[in-house]
Amino acid sequence: MPLLYEYKCTNCGTLADYCSGGYEYVIDDDGNKINVFHPGETRTINRVLGPKHSKPKWPDPKKRRLKISQRLFGEYRHPWGQPSWCIPKEILDERLGFFSKCMCSECGEMPSIDLQREKAQCPKCKSKKIKRIRECEGDKCPKCKKGKILKEERGMS
Repeated sequence: MPLLYEYKCTNCGTLADYCSGGYEYVIDDDGNKINVFHPGETRTINRVLGPKHSKPKWPDPKKRRLKISQRLFGEYRHPWGQPSWCIPKEILDERLGFFSKCMCSECGEMPSIDLQREKAQCPKCKSKKIKRIRECEGDKCPKCKKGKILKEERGMS
């Protein structure tokens, strides 16, 4: 479980609430980026990629839980009603990404950017002075230009 942090300016207050630093996404067959949040990452990835890009892998029928499931349902069935998908590594590498929560040092905009696949550029002011929010601790606040950014732990997701 990732830790959650609140990023605050010592002068003007809160910049980002309860941020873990980023989140995964998966690209569907139409090129849309679908956010993958915790918990439930595997379920979302299987729903988007599983049926078309892999073969179902049913668990070993000798396992005790499946024997109980067979008795209850009268057929060979995964205990949760669906198979787990074996998605090839090449497809996962191509279709999974990670959005990092970033901050623009010029205007204070806080976009989510995949820093490995996209340009590190602010969508609002087009500045290239973008940093991950985790790297901004101790920097001057981009909004008020007076305070410093502090990070406070707020719990777990």
